[in-house]
Amino acid sequence: MQTQAQTQRINLFEEWTGENCSPCASVNPYITSLSNANYAGPKKMILLRYQVAIPSAPTNPNSLYQQNPTEPSLRQDYYYPSQTDQFAPQGRLNGHELGRGDAGGNNGSAAFLTQDSINLEYQVDAPFALTTSYVWNSAYDSVTITTVVTAAQNFTALNPLNLQVAITEEHIRYATAPGTNGEKDFEYIMRKMIPDENGQTLPLTWTNGQTQTFVNKVLVPAYIWNKGEVAITAFIQESMPNPGPLQLGIFIKLLMVIPAIGTDANVTLLLVYQITFDTSLRSFF
Repeated sequence: MQTQAQTQRINLFEEWTGENCSPCASVNPYITSLSNANYAGPKKMILLRYQVAIPSAPTNPNSLYQQNPTEPSLRQDYYYPSQTDQFAPQGRLNGHELGRGDAGGNNGSAAFLTQDSINLEYQVDAPFALTTSYVWNSAYDSVTITTVVTAAQNFTALNPLNLQVAITEEHIRYATAPGTNGEKDFEYIMRKMIPDENGQTLPLTWTNGQTQTFVNKVLVPAYIWNKGEVAITAFIQESMPNPGPLQLGIFIKLLMVIPAIGTDANVTLLLVYQITFDTSLRSFF
């Protein structure tokens, strides 16, 4: 890096959780509360959850895991290639594992996330900015997402650099728990990676002000419960072999505000809890 970054970092916390995971049911309300507390005034963190088959896969075909069993697991494999290192609830803040040196062997537990760690990571600016926009088709079954990456400084990556874009569902409420741990409410769930968990390749070298535009036309998964709760998340990630992948750049989220479409006997659809576009930039390393 050759010049001072210009973009405020906003943290990304990635969490792996399971519908059959009893500890997850205890920890998740704390993580959700912490995320909500850091959503505004100022915005410091965004939460992105992946539903995995830990300790086992839920048998309900309408469970969040069964609707997308591959991409969440592969995102966990990305950080933890050995399944012996995978558990739930597991989390990483800006790609960093929390709780190193824990004598109990629970390094990476999502429960290690604290306000202090969020505040510390928030202090550093980021080398990229992102803007994103979208257009629904007339049937509301596909969306065209346009993402523009802009370098806020001269930057050279030593490892592969990727843009990650995800479709998320902000709040899902089941009338009956889809797994065995009793959870009925699920927040900030990753529903589909665009185009997949590998993301889209970025150049390794950037000059200040350089831009690149990505246009993705996406068929919105039929398993989305409430299209009024759909959001886009985007972030930049550099793969580093040691101490692990490091996220950098900007995060931006736009709620795609449309009428709720579709219903299911096992799900209570919610009204859109945010009815204006959130166009603020959120950045993180």
